Amino acid sequence: VNYSPQRIARSCHALGTSLGRSMPSTHIVNNQQKAAGLEMKCYEIALEYFRQTSQRLSDTSASIVSAASTRNIAAAVDADNNNDDTITQAMADKKLTEEEQHNLKLLDNRQNEIQLDIANTLTCMGYVYDTKLNKPKQALEHCYLEFLRIYKIQLGNLDNSVGSTLHNMGVIHGFWNQAQDALECLIESLSIDRDYSMNKEISTDETTVLCYELLAGLLPRDSLELADIFFKLGACYAKKGMFNDALAMLQNVLRLQLSHESADNELSIANTYHNLGGVYFEKQNYKMALRMYEEDLQITQRKLGDQEEVAETLSSIGHIYRKLQDYEKARDRYEECLRMRHVTLNDDDLRVVSTLSNL
Repeated sequence: VNYSPQRIARSCHALGTSLGRSMPSTHIVNNQQKAAGLEMKCYEIALEYFRQTSQRLSDTSASIVSAASTRNIAAAVDADNNNDDTITQAMADKKLTEEEQHNLKLLDNRQNEIQLDIANTLTCMGYVYDTKLNKPKQALEHCYLEFLRIYKIQLGNLDNSVGSTLHNMGVIHGFWNQAQDALECLIESLSIDRDYSMNKEISTDETTVLCYELLAGLLPRDSLELADIFFKLGACYAKKGMFNDALAMLQNVLRLQLSHESADNELSIANTYHNLGGVYFEKQNYKMALRMYEEDLQITQRKLGDQEEVAETLSSIGHIYRKLQDYEKARDRYEECLRMRHVTLNDDDLRVVSTLSNL
């Protein structure tokens, strides 16, 4: 009774998020299944109250416009003795005072915020339906499609959240053997979400891998979209411990990126060198790993200067020299890494602590 619908909604959303973090996302049985249901209930309540808030904002905006229209009509009647043309024009104009314009702008900004809250709640619900309750149809039809509609209106087609949701939809279509729909969603997601980072969370389930392998066979052999597919396959293979396959995919990524090399994709090329270095390191081919990281460092130092991306590469090079028992060079790289991290990070950051530990 004492709280606004928006505050209730955000509290329920936060509670659902907390419940979700306290349990695994796969193999849900017995009490874990009940916990997933409780998490979903929190999101459903949040969605209901967010929509109530949205409706209240719409009603308030409509009442302001209606009051202005009524005022303008009354003024027209008084001024022109019930002339029909004047009254019709007054109804169409809806002239607003400065205060009314200001209030409508505030309401519109709040409405945009609430719409994003609704969209974020829908994507959380879709994730629970898909990964915890094994209900991909509900995820797709009740959550992801509405999320996309809202996000494309509010933030445009190129927001990364749109790309991630399209990817999830593509995987669901692939699970249902709806190849054309799966391909369309995955291709659109690739044009948006072009993040060449092995640290990014990537699904490694068989359906996802199969969809990407199918896409790889259909795309033009010299396209950057194919590089995106090869990268995602390489990340999937690396997470599965299939390092030879991951290496082959990342080498294809590098080949395609270099064939389209420009100032705009230099950092993507550097990231691919970095990822190749990581795979070679896992294969204990330290000389090739060092070569890849040095290529990465050459680009990132020139493009970024003293940034965390450069420090991370210096740390990786330090690891290699330590493996090669060249401790002097390892120390030099760690010290340079530490110098940068003291500039860009707090002293109690775990990455600073880790570098001190390495030294």
